Amino acid sequence: DVAIFEQDAAAVRVGTAASITVDALPSRTFQGRVTFIYPQLDEKTRTLTARVEVANSSGALRPGMFATAELSRAGRRAVSVPLTAVLPTGTKDLVFVNRGDGRFVPREVRVGARSDSLVELVEGIKAGDEVIASATYLLDSESNLAAAIQGLMLQMGMGLNMGGMDTSRRRP
Repeated sequence: DVAIFEQDAAAVRVGTAASITVDALPSRTFQGRVTFIYPQLDEKTRTLTARVEVANSSGALRPGMFATAELSRAGRRAVSVPLTAVLPTGTKDLVFVNRGDGRFVPREVRVGARSDSLVELVEGIKAGDEVIASATYLLDSESNLAAAIQGLMLQMGMGLNMGGMDTSRRRP
């Protein structure tokens, strides 16, 4: 049996192809197909269970072995980016897209299926858009740069106009 995340359930049907890898046999990949999808969603894990049948004429597969299944999404093309490229804000998800002049702008996206390292973007960007691979790194770098510039200006006795607040050092 295979656990299918709730957000991926709509893409899985009886007959969907599956590639199976088993921890005990890491150099082998087994091919199978989804033969049944249980109707009940597990409320704790938010997953559906599907039965995948795999040919095992060699007898290499044993009951209870831990396996990972990769289910095919044939016919579906999607834009995907590294998980680190998406910045969740609590109310929306953002990616930073290159404007073409070396500047990046935030763009709201709607995420779809996820893997260990990638996330599908259903809306918000199109194939060919250049996205920063680590949104949090970009923000952290910008924050550090702004803080460093402000610190340098203060050391030089220069002030910043921050909404009428005088940040210059006063010398006695």
